[in-house]
Amino acid sequence: MLDRISLSDVAIVLFLDDLELMTDQEVRDFLQRLLTNLGPHHRVTIGSRTAPALALGRLRAHGLLLELDQRELRFTKEETASYLERQSLDVPAVLQSLQQRTEGWPVALQLAVIAFNAKGKSGWGWLQRFSGSTDSVAEYLAQEVLDSCPPKQRDFLLRSSVFGEFCAEMCDAALERADRAT
Repeated sequence: MLDRISLSDVAIVLFLDDLELMTDQEVRDFLQRLLTNLGPHHRVTIGSRTAPALALGRLRAHGLLLELDQRELRFTKEETASYLERQSLDVPAVLQSLQQRTEGWPVALQLAVIAFNAKGKSGWGWLQRFSGSTDSVAEYLAQEVLDSCPPKQRDFLLRSSVFGEFCAEMCDAALERADRAT
């Protein structure tokens, strides 16, 4: 397969998601060989909640790697305003609250708009109280985030979720742990 891809003149884009779940060394080696032998018209798009266990330095050094982290994935206040305008919401009335409550995460904004539209005019007060504990957001987080975490990480997230804001040292002390680096 690697030979066929590397010899192909056809534009190929391979999408790999949830790469943090990759544990098999043979799969990692295969993916590393694939990345090493990419042609100029080949692309690999990787989604991962953690930095992939791949040697990416050469690609990075040659400007062949585009890395996006959570800062680039969140909407700015201006992007949130633009999205809400496209959804026909009264932006000034809800912008500050939604930007703060969603921290600019597009999926949270989308869930807020869907829920607001389902509630009609009675949704304005609800929209001002929108948060991660709102049913649709909590369900999404449970399905997409918690279900995909290893048990140890899931336990940490659930136990630390009662804190409004926190730091690693506080979590270690409150949860009687000493493994914040893992």
